[in-house]
Amino acid sequence: NNEFMLLQSQYFADRLVDEFPLKTTDQIRRAFELALSRPPNDRELQIATDLVQRSGLFTLCRSLLNSNEFVYVD
Repeated sequence: NNEFMLLQSQYFADRLVDEFPLKTTDQIRRAFELALSRPPNDRELQIATDLVQRSGLFTLCRSLLNSNEFVYVD
């Protein structure tokens, strides 16, 4: 969570807003595709939607970039 990662999270969120203005579900789906190379499942989509509504798209992007699935290859 250093300054570099916070900046990357903001760039990521800005990209999603540019691609899908005012379409939260599409922003979330695209975030998962870009960060994790897969779509969110139904539960992840609901949790992510709640998170974005409460804390903003930046927080979702930061969470995805800090997730184990992003950091480690299975």
